[in-house]
Amino acid sequence: MVTGIEASKYLISHSANTERTDCVTKASEHERNIDNKSANGCLDGIGAIYYHQKENGILNSVDGKVVMKGAPNDTETKKQYQSKLSALGFYSGPIDGNMGSDICKKAIKNFQKVYGLSEDGNMTSATRKKLNAAHNTYVKVSSSNEFKNLLNYKPDGKTKIFNYDASQRENFARVCAFLKNSMGLNSVQIAGVLGNMHYESQMSSDNANDNAGYKKVHDTSYKYSTGDGVAYGLIQWHYRSRKQGLLDTANSMGLRFSDANAQLAWLKTEIDSGNYSSWKNEKSSVNRSTELFADDIINNSSEAGMRKRKEAANAIYDLMKNVL
Repeated sequence: MVTGIEASKYLISHSANTERTDCVTKASEHERNIDNKSANGCLDGIGAIYYHQKENGILNSVDGKVVMKGAPNDTETKKQYQSKLSALGFYSGPIDGNMGSDICKKAIKNFQKVYGLSEDGNMTSATRKKLNAAHNTYVKVSSSNEFKNLLNYKPDGKTKIFNYDASQRENFARVCAFLKNSMGLNSVQIAGVLGNMHYESQMSSDNANDNAGYKKVHDTSYKYSTGDGVAYGLIQWHYRSRKQGLLDTANSMGLRFSDANAQLAWLKTEIDSGNYSSWKNEKSSVNRSTELFADDIINNSSEAGMRKRKEAANAIYDLMKNVL
C-alpha cells in the first residue's frame, strides 16, 4: 500500500497552485486511486504532512490544512501579485498582501476583464497563471536592450521616432503584454498593432486628435464627449458609438476613459465581437498586418499615414521581434 507519507509527498509536489488543501482527503484519495484500497492502516494525511514538514521545513500546517510557502495565501506571495498588478497598471494601493481589500479585488477583476478571464475578483489559478505570463512579458520588453535601441532609433540619423516619456514607455510594454497574453498575437501582429498605435497616439492613452486643436501628447485639458468627433485614446476612437463604448467600459471598471487598461478592455471587446478574420489570419507580413489593422479596426488608412504606420511597425519588428 502507498503510505500516507508518500501520498502526502505526491500531494505536495502537485499542489503548487493550491491555496488550502485538505491533506487527509487528498492523501487518502491518492492512495485509493493507486491501489484501490482505503487509507486505513497507514499514517493519516495530517500526520504525513507534519512528518514531511518536519523533515523538509517547507510547509505551514493550520488545523489540518496545508498552507504552502510560495502559494497565493503566503503573505510574501500575495505582495508579489500586488506588485505585478501594479506594474501592469491595475493596482495603486499599498503592497501589503491584503488581497481582500476593495482596491485589490477591483484590480484583480479589471485584470480578469482585460485578459479574458472570469471576472470574480479572486486570485484564481487561471488568474495567477495569466498574471505571471503578462508580467513576464512586461518585464522582458521594458527591461530589454531591444527596447532601449527602439527608443533611440533614428532612421534619418537625427530624429528619434519613438521619443517616449515614462508613461508612454509603460503603455508600450503593457500593450505588448496584452497583445501577446490576452489576444494571443504573434510578433508580426504585435508589431502591426503597435505601429498603428504609435502613429495614432504616440502610445499615449490621453491623447486627443491634433486636427481638433489638441497638439500635446497628453491632452489632459480635453473634456471627453462622445459626440464631438474628436478622436481619442490609444487608437483614436472618434465615432460616437465607439467613444460611448469606451466610456461605458471605463465606467464599468471604475476607471477614467483615459486609463490605458480601460481602453485595452474596450479594444478587446471590439475585436472579439467583430469579424476581423483577414487581420487575425495575417501572421507573416508586417506590412499587410499593419494595413489590415488600420483598415478594418481603426478605419483610417490614408496613403501618407499608412507609410508612417508601416515605418513604425517595421522598426518595432526589426528591433524587437526577439522579445515580442
